[in-house]
Amino acid sequence: MKTKILKEVKNIIYNACLYFTIAVFVLMIAFTIASQNESFAQPEKMLLSPKLTGIIFSYSFVMAFLNLIWKIKYSVTIKLLLHFIGSLAAFAVFFIFMLENNSTVESTFLRALIFTVVYFVIAIIALIIGSIRKSRKNTNADYDSQFKKNK
Repeated sequence: MKTKILKEVKNIIYNACLYFTIAVFVLMIAFTIASQNESFAQPEKMLLSPKLTGIIFSYSFVMAFLNLIWKIKYSVTIKLLLHFIGSLAAFAVFFIFMLENNSTVESTFLRALIFTVVYFVIAIIALIIGSIRKSRKNTNADYDSQFKKNK
């Protein structure tokens, strides 16, 4: 049991670091593209501050922890709903309330809506890939006849 828990903790840390790396890489690409735009007036805001870096890692850690939901024995719909609610709550805490203190209701709603769309696009892609993997695993299984007489 202790090794199982240790394995899950290592998996959570690994996934959190992976999510963090991907998020920072995507932000750096976005910052680079935006800084090339001449209409962007404040290039100094394009840097990753220690606060933003900490928020991104904390969110990545929570997302990696939320992946444990996929191991419970409920339907995929229930697991997806639980994961979405947890992800949206974490997004609200880290990126809406901790990052910006002066956001309006409209901007908060817009951020939540964009998060929802991105979440479900990624979720649909992940579910399709999981379904393909599952069907490949089933087709590669050896066929064992039920009518074969055992002698």
